[in-house]
Amino acid sequence: MPANGVCSVGLEVIEDNAATYASGSDSAGVSEDEDVQQLFVNGTHRVTSVSLPKKSADTRGKLSQLGDEGKSSVSEKRYASLPNREQHQQFLTEFLTEVLNSAVFNATDRANKVLNWVDPEELKRTLDLAIKDEPDTHEKLLELTRATIRHSVKTGHPYFMNQLFSSVDPYGFAGQVLTDALNPSVYTFEVSPVFVLMEEVVLREMRSIVGYPNGEGDGIFAPGGSMANGYAISCARHKFMPDIKVGAIRKDSNYRVGFENKSAYGKINSKWGQFSSVQW
Repeated sequence: MPANGVCSVGLEVIEDNAATYASGSDSAGVSEDEDVQQLFVNGTHRVTSVSLPKKSADTRGKLSQLGDEGKSSVSEKRYASLPNREQHQQFLTEFLTEVLNSAVFNATDRANKVLNWVDPEELKRTLDLAIKDEPDTHEKLLELTRATIRHSVKTGHPYFMNQLFSSVDPYGFAGQVLTDALNPSVYTFEVSPVFVLMEEVVLREMRSIVGYPNGEGDGIFAPGGSMANGYAISCARHKFMPDIKVGAIRKDSNYRVGFENKSAYGKINSKWGQFSSVQW
């Protein structure tokens, strides 16, 4: 981090080089050098055909150099669910710079507040959270980003003390940005080869920690503690009642008895007791 305490994400203007770089339209098999028609969704949720303006190396990423007709096309193209270097690179650069400075570094500085408290009604008037028919500009989105960070609790702050929170891990943050960018679905090797292998490594390490020899076995990730309790109850029930998978839970079924400490987290009895055929 530089001495002035401000982090900046560099913006590199990429020269046209089809052999090295590809934008969203390139990857979709559409040449950027041709005057083609693209389909985009406008603010009224109708699909319209937009003629893309010609692009050159000296105008890429510079909206101010486009004419009125080009700006109109850009306005509609900007909000399509397709990354476009010309329209999104500058915005994402400024967004990430703001997040790094305000949400990562300044948010964990002891000299700053854990929270800039504002009463609910005043916060409603301060933040523009209305759902509109027309999209907001990039500058408005950046303004909302700053406001969101300013009025949010800084859970990584040294003075923030609460359960289930810890400071921002720089490498975990980098990993989350990468996974969000790739947006993988980790269910088969074909659609997510790297993350499937990564998942196996993590599961093996977790099994080793809890005592499985050489980490051998199987495993599944749970979205939270309560769901993990449900998985555990299901596995325990299957061990003692293996026929439950091919039979059914009937009123005259032989119930097993489970015990829950009064200090247990997750409310096992109230959440899972009625579904597990286990009496608590």
